Amino acid sequence: MSRRLSSFHSGPSTPSPSKSRQQPSNPSSPSRLTESVYHRKIRTLLLELRVVANTWDSLVLLAGLKAAKSLVDTRTELEYVSPSPKNANRNVVHSNALAITPGKQPRTRLVGPKLTLMEKRIVELDTIISKLVRILSSISWKALIVRTC
Repeated sequence: MSRRLSSFHSGPSTPSPSKSRQQPSNPSSPSRLTESVYHRKIRTLLLELRVVANTWDSLVLLAGLKAAKSLVDTRTELEYVSPSPKNANRNVVHSNALAITPGKQPRTRLVGPKLTLMEKRIVELDTIISKLVRILSSISWKALIVRTC
């Protein structure tokens, strides 16, 4: 019994380092060692191109589509279809919302607010197009740099 307890009196024991737990001293990728300045520059430019392409997609798919849909919807509200009084199977397309009350003055403004909204959507689309032109020039320059490297 005293032999078993004698190890407690000699001092703390330290575990020997395990060979399986040692971290390898190699870099994350062996190709990084052979990579030149041009490779790093091209990788950076390609990552920037990916970000720019994602920006392009979000502009077109979110803002552009929303403005275009609103413009088309507003124009569609101005031109509506109502059944013809003579033949119930045929539909007559009226040129604008004023045709709802033929021969009478409307009690509310119908066309002005729709035209104002349509003009706002056209301005939004113009802004989006100008942003896309800037992004396209950025993409062109980055692609030109990648080709020359």
